[in-house]
Amino acid sequence: MQPLPYAPPPPPHQPVKKGTPFLHCLAGASVWYVAFVVAFVIISIKFGFTLGNLVPALLIGAAIWGVTSTAMWLILLKARIRPWLLIFVSIPVYLVVWIVLNGLLGAIAAVFMHVRG
Repeated sequence: MQPLPYAPPPPPHQPVKKGTPFLHCLAGASVWYVAFVVAFVIISIKFGFTLGNLVPALLIGAAIWGVTSTAMWLILLKARIRPWLLIFVSIPVYLVVWIVLNGLLGAIAAVFMHVRG
C-alpha cells in the first residue's frame, strides 16, 4: 500500500464560539471569594474575635461572588479571553459589586434603624 500523494481535505469550517463561558467567569471570581474569606479569618484571629461571624461572611462573599461572576459573563458575552486573565478582569468588577452591595445593605439598615426609632 502506497501513501497518498496529497493531504486529506481540511475539516469543514466550524463557527468559532464567541463569549467567555460562565464556568470560567465563576472560576476567575472565585479567587477573590477565597481571598475575602481568608482575610476575614485572619482579621478575626488577629484581633481576638470569634469565628461566629464566619457563616455570614461566607454568605455575603458568596452573594458577591455570584453577582460578580454573572456581571463578568454578561460583559464578556462577545469576547473570549483566557481563563487565567479573568482573575485580573474580575478585580474591578468585584470591587464595584462589593461597594454597591455594601451601600445597599447600609441604606436598608439605616431605613430600618430610622423606622424603629
